[in-house]
Amino acid sequence: MKKSISLFMIILIVLSFLSSSVNAAPVKYEVTGVISKLYYQSESGYYVVHTKKNSKGNSWVLDLVRISTKKENKILTNQLKNMYIGKTVHIVYIGDQQTDEEIEIIDTWIE
Repeated sequence: MKKSISLFMIILIVLSFLSSSVNAAPVKYEVTGVISKLYYQSESGYYVVHTKKNSKGNSWVLDLVRISTKKENKILTNQLKNMYIGKTVHIVYIGDQQTDEEIEIIDTWIE
């Protein structure tokens, strides 16, 4: 009985090494956009930015920062607009931008 279990385990191990499936790392894409709009979303508590549409008509909507109140602070909103509108945002993501499904943003930074 022990020999048959050992043989079965060896066969499983060998077959796992001979398997032709390869798990490739997903391809990362990096795009840039220019921030064109910034506003406060009271439902979520986030300040949100939009980028200008690129040559293909694509744009990004990103959460910028979340604050702990559900009421907009107009002074903060104006300060953030002055700081970020017109700035370039870099976005690193995986997924298919054409279908807008299954996109996962890996990293972002603003110049």
